[in-house]
Amino acid sequence: MLAYLAMHPDRRASREHLATFFWGDRREEHARQSLRQCLLSLRRDLAKAPVEILVVDSNTVGLQTSNLTIDAAELMALAESSEMSDIEHAASLYRGEFLSEFNLGEPFDGWVRKTRSQLDSAAANVFQTCATLAEARGDGKQAIRAVERLIALDALREDIRKRLLVAAEARAREQVQRSLLDRLVAMHEFPLPAVLVNNEIESLVADAKGYMQRIGRPWEEYLAAKEVDEDGLRTEYRVEAERRVRTSLLLEEIAKAEAIEVTTSDLEAELAQLARSYGLSRDSLIQMIRKNTGFGPLIDSVRKQKTIDHLIAHATIVDAPAAMAGR
Repeated sequence: MLAYLAMHPDRRASREHLATFFWGDRREEHARQSLRQCLLSLRRDLAKAPVEILVVDSNTVGLQTSNLTIDAAELMALAESSEMSDIEHAASLYRGEFLSEFNLGEPFDGWVRKTRSQLDSAAANVFQTCATLAEARGDGKQAIRAVERLIALDALREDIRKRLLVAAEARAREQVQRSLLDRLVAMHEFPLPAVLVNNEIESLVADAKGYMQRIGRPWEEYLAAKEVDEDGLRTEYRVEAERRVRTSLLLEEIAKAEAIEVTTSDLEAELAQLARSYGLSRDSLIQMIRKNTGFGPLIDSVRKQKTIDHLIAHATIVDAPAAMAGR
């Protein structure tokens, strides 16, 4: 009964409704008597609680909501939010199937199935959103964790399994690329053009603003989470901007030295992938690219990825102690 009241509108119900719902197979007088006995038992069990939980009067039975929190109800409410913190908190509230293996007979069991389905659906949407947000910010580990929780909800959904595999492969690929590029940058120290670094800083700021806009969140919230103003954010981004500029300049030189070019098939493959990602037709995507940046940045991006792939394909794994001994 406590679970039913917890998920009932206003956390309360009339005595008549409860008697009919739980003891509808009995005569009215017997059903009311069973309700009274149940309430006496609940009051006895809750007597040691530090605060009042059950509120009973002559007509209704309810919960004192100011004295307790209801995780299932809170999850349902937060699942409708557009706030990142709300979605992440909602994900933490889901702890498994609602009233798992709890049976009382109809109509209670039917209500449990319906409520369970609603909660699982809300949780699935929450985990889906968490995965999308994690992917958008490049957090492969968090994206995989969210998709794994999706699979736990519905292990038969093939689309979820495919998404987990894609996320895992992407994360592994990103780790290999980052490790190789970090090593490459560490081996080549040279002065960087200030204009390129400053442009990259502005690009990072623009990316962060775009991300917040895509998820419907105010820019001020991002700055508050970072505990900086916009100038402070630019200072924070400088190290990453310098790493990106250095990496880009090195990859340009490698591409020239190795005669790496972007072919028509390379560009078509990238367009097809982008069209799928944005949910656009090929022609609509091309129009969008022409209207905004043109094909230059896209070609540069494809050439950069081809150069990275070339480096990975020709990289040699050397045992560290042996390499040191040969110096």
